[in-house]
Amino acid sequence: RSLAQGGDIFDASAQKAGVQEGTQNGNESRKATIRRFNPNKGLLGALKFASQGHQDIAVLHEGKPVLIVFPSIQRVLLTVNAHDLESLCKDDNLSVVCKVVPDNPQWKEKAKVTIMSCLWQMAIWTAQGRLIYPMTPQTIFTLKRWPNLTRLAPVPESMRLSAFLTKTSVNLNILYKVMPLEMPDILNYLAATSVTGFLATDTEYAHNQTNVSEQVDVNSNVPDSQMVKDAEKIAGPSQEQPRGLLQRLMRKLLGKR
Repeated sequence: RSLAQGGDIFDASAQKAGVQEGTQNGNESRKATIRRFNPNKGLLGALKFASQGHQDIAVLHEGKPVLIVFPSIQRVLLTVNAHDLESLCKDDNLSVVCKVVPDNPQWKEKAKVTIMSCLWQMAIWTAQGRLIYPMTPQTIFTLKRWPNLTRLAPVPESMRLSAFLTKTSVNLNILYKVMPLEMPDILNYLAATSVTGFLATDTEYAHNQTNVSEQVDVNSNVPDSQMVKDAEKIAGPSQEQPRGLLQRLMRKLLGKR
């Protein structure tokens, strides 16, 4: 369970002490003020648009191509280096143009990056620790399925968040309460899983008409509910949960039954 939640292997006494300390810290209310960003603008928005069509599209900035998207083979040809691409993603006011290009087998042969991995990485660079619009701290979300984290850009605590969110539905306030992780890491993960289609949310947030750049408050001091209880049960250690294969192997390695 420790490995599944992103931790290391340690002895039982240390684990017990860590659990007690985590429980005490979890009882303390935490607050954070965060900003949101629009994933449909800039370079990320252009990539999302191009990936949803059926034509090969080049995304240009200042008249020069930045990337060419080939939806038929689910690949992207990058024409700039990673450092420049990251800088462009961080520019909220970046002006880009999408242009349909003719079929070119040579370009397609050079396109090695998958659309999935490109969306994932660019979402992290664009988010910069911000909440993806139109989600709010009250939006309920869960994970449809595990992302293939071995083939995607790393996000701190992604393994732990994936294991948790595939088992339960929460909102950001509850997640911040039961899993004391760094807020920027949580928001970058939500952005990456949202633009790649792994994150499922309720429909209530779709009617939110507030300003995209508006700051919102996240507060872990949420009232007890069944959702909170379920989330706390999954986030914390429980003897009621059946032992998985990994847990049984770990116990054998530690000389336990």
